[in-house]
Amino acid sequence: MLAAIWEELLGVRDVGISDNFFDLGGHSLLAAQMIEMIERTCGCRLPLTTLFAGPTIGDLARAIRNSALEDRAPLVALNATGTRPPFFFLHGDFTGGGFFSYGLARALGDDQPFYAVHPHGLIDPAIPDSIEAMAAERLPAVRAVRPRGPYVLGGHCAGGMVALEIARQLMREGEEVSCVLMIDTVAPRPPKLVFPGVSVGADIQRVRRRSAAALPAHDPPGSALALYRDVIRKYVPAPYAGRVVVLRPENHPDTRPAMGWTAFVRDAETVVVAGDHHTVITRHLDATAAQVRSCLQIPI
Repeated sequence: MLAAIWEELLGVRDVGISDNFFDLGGHSLLAAQMIEMIERTCGCRLPLTTLFAGPTIGDLARAIRNSALEDRAPLVALNATGTRPPFFFLHGDFTGGGFFSYGLARALGDDQPFYAVHPHGLIDPAIPDSIEAMAAERLPAVRAVRPRGPYVLGGHCAGGMVALEIARQLMREGEEVSCVLMIDTVAPRPPKLVFPGVSVGADIQRVRRRSAAALPAHDPPGSALALYRDVIRKYVPAPYAGRVVVLRPENHPDTRPAMGWTAFVRDAETVVVAGDHHTVITRHLDATAAQVRSCLQIPI
């Protein structure tokens, strides 16, 4: 039944039990359609993250038999081998599954351990009410893989914000964070809040209240999109003293240095990459990966 679904969905024939969904042309949209077709055909609702645990027919069959409980972990190893410090990547795709992480992990090479960290709303329905709370809930999974630093973190879109907050919490615990890498993560626009800042706590609270009141929601109340929009709207980071590299798509309208993160980060760098918010991780993923390798000082 699974093979028939793949053949219809992917337009291929003679699918084997060991064929990889993504090697056959699968992507996030087709993955979501496949999950719906599996539910209609097999009567089992799998989480999208099942494909992270194993993207073959055999893997999906085992997941159905095992109810896929093991696939709800907040973190999954896409490459657990290599001699370099692992790269913890918060893909931020709470609706599509973040499967572009596969391509990014492959492009970084066999010597770079790569762990995809899922956002809230993808594997767990409860979405915390702040970026800081999201980071606190994902931090134990990161430390379970790597109990001590140095740490290398990254993220796309809102995932970059959560990565920064995980880094801040690690540094507060005395750990070393080598780099936080943000792909198209736009900083908030608080007035007159420039690093290092003095007595910023009250300023941050005022900005949060003002932002929450000023920006209307455009998504159905209670939806994941609406909840995330509200969390991001309220977010104003505290000053961060570590290294941050921001990959800004060349077609993005925000041309502030480091997309605004210089207001919060002492050591913020900007690297311009091809594409826009979506194509930077799809059509131009190889070029983006090359810049990530360079930022992480991985030989090409």
